[in-house]
Amino acid sequence: MPRKILKALKEKKLPQMVDWYNPGLLAKIGVREVISSVMGQYADQRLLQAATDRASEEELSSRYDYSNPENPDELKRLQTDGNGALWVDYIADLGDGFEPTFAMASLLAAESLNLGDVGHLRHGEVLIMGGDQAYPQASRQQYQDRLQDPYDMAFSADDQPERKLFALPGNHDWYDGLNAFDNLFCSARDRSAHGKGTRIGGWQCMQHRSYFAIELPHNWWIWGADIQFSNNLDDGQINYFDLISEQMGPEDKVIICIAEPSWLEAEAKGYDEHENLNAISMLARKTGAQICAVMAGDWHHYSRYHSEDLGIHFITCGGGGAFAHATHQLKNKLTVHWPVATKTGETSDDSLAFDKAEKRVLKGDNEIDFKAQDFEISVEDDPKKADQPHNRPRPPNAKRLLGKAEPFDHEKPSIYPSRLTSRLLSLRNFALPFHNFSFALGLGIIYFIYSWMAFGINEEIQYFQGSSGANSKDDHSFIWFVYLASQQSIAFFLLVIGLWIGLVKYVDTSVIKFKFLRPWIAATFGTAHFMAHLLTIAIMTILVNGFIYQLSQFHNNFTTPDTTAALKKEIATLGHDQYLSLQSFIATGSYKKNPAKLMELKTEKVSQLQKVETQREKNLFAGYRILGALLLIPIGGILGALVFGTYWVFTCSLFSMHCGDAFGALMIKDYNHFLRMKFEKDKLTIYPIGLNRVPRARGWVEPSAAGKLRPNKPMIVPKKPLKIHLIEDPIVIHAKNTA
Repeated sequence: MPRKILKALKEKKLPQMVDWYNPGLLAKIGVREVISSVMGQYADQRLLQAATDRASEEELSSRYDYSNPENPDELKRLQTDGNGALWVDYIADLGDGFEPTFAMASLLAAESLNLGDVGHLRHGEVLIMGGDQAYPQASRQQYQDRLQDPYDMAFSADDQPERKLFALPGNHDWYDGLNAFDNLFCSARDRSAHGKGTRIGGWQCMQHRSYFAIELPHNWWIWGADIQFSNNLDDGQINYFDLISEQMGPEDKVIICIAEPSWLEAEAKGYDEHENLNAISMLARKTGAQICAVMAGDWHHYSRYHSEDLGIHFITCGGGGAFAHATHQLKNKLTVHWPVATKTGETSDDSLAFDKAEKRVLKGDNEIDFKAQDFEISVEDDPKKADQPHNRPRPPNAKRLLGKAEPFDHEKPSIYPSRLTSRLLSLRNFALPFHNFSFALGLGIIYFIYSWMAFGINEEIQYFQGSSGANSKDDHSFIWFVYLASQQSIAFFLLVIGLWIGLVKYVDTSVIKFKFLRPWIAATFGTAHFMAHLLTIAIMTILVNGFIYQLSQFHNNFTTPDTTAALKKEIATLGHDQYLSLQSFIATGSYKKNPAKLMELKTEKVSQLQKVETQREKNLFAGYRILGALLLIPIGGILGALVFGTYWVFTCSLFSMHCGDAFGALMIKDYNHFLRMKFEKDKLTIYPIGLNRVPRARGWVEPSAAGKLRPNKPMIVPKKPLKIHLIEDPIVIHAKNTA
């Protein structure tokens, strides 16, 4: 079995990183997103889960009660370490390429991890998967290939697994209406399961719905909310968490897990997500419990923002195996709108949206009230550090466009990968056509359509453009050709206008601080991008048609058809056959034919020859045009992808625009990470663990070749130990009164 895995890995038969810019995949995802959005509105799987889960309120409230390490029921027992601490792992955005997913599964499966100064960190008794467990569309087959298989290969537990697994759905898990997710992770709800769900490697799925509230020792809780495409919490979910909150009090401490980092989404898109994070946070605190941290995936990087006033850490950790996202666009400081508990009946100036959300989740509870306040959260533990001189300002050109730029330091420990690394990685898009072949092919086809329509409208434009491409004496520019083609074809004109409008609309201006500048910047960047493509299409077509013209001329010069040969022979005969015969000379006294008639006849024949040769040249040029199609697509693909890649490098690295698109095209399988958490009586310690580089296909061997066998019995192991490290110093959270 290990040899087969290694062979399949080397032959690239195991899942590769998803090519997000494959035109076929883009079309499928677009269709699936529309369908899943409709299904989510009219057939919400969460409501079906609640309806088919026939547990009593007493059973629901104690279902995931693991607070007693000595519980005789194995389904309710978690093993603590020698000091009474419980260890939990958190990972999100997992099932992309095989190598990164398997590498992270191997780290999670290990009995402990050696992290140098902090020593050996025990494995997690509970594994929380924070969303997007498989890409690109989380079907049953994708879950099997991209998640279950790698985790099964990394952790071959012989007996019934003792480690427990809980998962939250992300947007990709929702693309099929949550059906595959429900079947895989929520199977404990089945009557025949007897409380035990699907086994994935050495972990047992324990949940019954797509959301959960886990009670741990020492009054710690982990809440996982299902926000379904960032829309809202359904009524069944609100009822569930409302029931759980009744079991809690001021001594309880809560970690909230959510599928998307609302604090980053709100900053990037300019809106507040009251229906998501605010709603679940109000439910968690309605009886006085403390929220100590909020965790999310979806953005494939590590970042941690903290507020001293709130005492809450906002952690994004989406490095479970998906492609790496940019970090250089992250700001040092953000503002979150956080609900703060107030006295009942106290007047407030909350927005209508917040009031509606509050009434919906609290349901008229007169014992608690919340007021939305703005709090600054920072990547610096000490906000004063942000003003120290070692911080570097943004580039002047970006500063002018984005407004007053905040200082930043390329090596902030709470951002991974570092901003400097992120900017350097974005430069890889200069080689876009060489690592995104399908995207380049799609652009090549689009370039071919534009080129063929522009210069294939009639024979005269084709031939004239080809000859002018070979003859630099012609002073017509490519704009003249575009104008002429647009004048003769309304379809081509509409294509050109559509391309311009599309590229202007495509410009990501959400990072622009001043809203009044956004339309102008979109018009400027979009028009420049449009002109670059149009100029490239024109130059490419001139070169290709010039090559075809030269080829047709070569063909014409080295082959002579019978019609042309006969005309040339007649013209030559007219030149030599101008004298009369001796008999005519004696009879008339003249030795020459009529010069005027000879010249007229010769001129007529020469003109006829020129027409025949010109038509032949045009026919040869038209005949070789099929070769142009074969050249225009690959050449257009390379040039078009170079234009797109250059645009992404320019906008992403300098202006922090299109960062998601630019890094999605790169398919970077490195810079993975997860969280290992140690829960103690009055303290939570979070260890953010990073892996800079994932071994490639030839970096794995059979376990017997790596020395001592491992307790988790992996099918294959890395040739060299995985070089893990702490992304930043351990994050210590002491339980205390929070807002």
